[in-house]
Amino acid sequence: MKNRSKPFALAKLWGLEPLCATRDANAALTAAVWRVDDHRSRCFDTPPDPDTLIVVVYLEGSFRAISSIDGVQRFAGVRKPGQFIVVPPGRRWAVEMPQGLSASTVHIYLPTAVLRHCWDDGVMPPDAVDGIDGQRNAEINRLARLVVQETCSPGPASRVLLDSVALSLGVELRRHRRRESEAVAHATSGIPRWRLKRVHDLIMANLGKDLSLGELAAEAGYSVSRFCHAFKETTGLSPHRYVIQRRVECARDLVLEGRLTLVEIAAATGFSDQAHMTHSLRRYLFTTPKRLRHLAVDAAETEPMATSREDGRGRRSAIRIAR
Repeated sequence: MKNRSKPFALAKLWGLEPLCATRDANAALTAAVWRVDDHRSRCFDTPPDPDTLIVVVYLEGSFRAISSIDGVQRFAGVRKPGQFIVVPPGRRWAVEMPQGLSASTVHIYLPTAVLRHCWDDGVMPPDAVDGIDGQRNAEINRLARLVVQETCSPGPASRVLLDSVALSLGVELRRHRRRESEAVAHATSGIPRWRLKRVHDLIMANLGKDLSLGELAAEAGYSVSRFCHAFKETTGLSPHRYVIQRRVECARDLVLEGRLTLVEIAAATGFSDQAHMTHSLRRYLFTTPKRLRHLAVDAAETEPMATSREDGRGRRSAIRIAR
């Protein structure tokens, strides 16, 4: 498929018209701005093209998506404005939106012949941009906005500008991958507190769901590999272990509160069933839901005339004993 006709071929394949698309056959890049407002489940499949690299930047609207490259899942989570992904040449990209979406994106199609100028000896390594998915990059976002402007409202020098943007995107992709590799190899500062808080808040708001590493990494603004290294360096725990401990703590508090059944608590905190929750409480807190319930009852009977504030202190004491 010729690079300049790619947006229109995809429009026919997807049954969707782009909001706007470049039409200059001689420009170094082709782009299309897509807008979808559909609450039905949708799936978009992009056939492989050995001569074209695709950069997808999400402009506005958040939605749940599952994406794969050559049939291998690469991302499952919430796409947010500012994130971008790269589909390497010759790879099939598919994305499914199980809950539909209301969002806009820009797809930028870069010929490999142009990208070769951005690598040493004119050769782009096969894995040069593999695995870039759900990350953020201020320069790539700036260039993408420029592409959108020139695509939807082309000016007298649009071709010159788009040719320049094509090379700038190639250079920035190479720099992005280099910074990412250096960060993984030499990470010493871990995750900044404000980024860690965002990840923590996402986990706490979705304890009953199975968040993917891609989702957590995207919330922190890192690739999956960099996120895993930096997260463990900062917290001393793997992301999986951290999530389990937050689930255990929440389950403990709900058991002591006594308002929900154990089955309901297990479901609310992301455990597969009550037995799984009991096993995790025993492993991490050396206690069981039954013992925690007894502690709560004993604390209430010991101070029957206590105020609600005093009762809260008593319960916190019970929690410390249980731990």
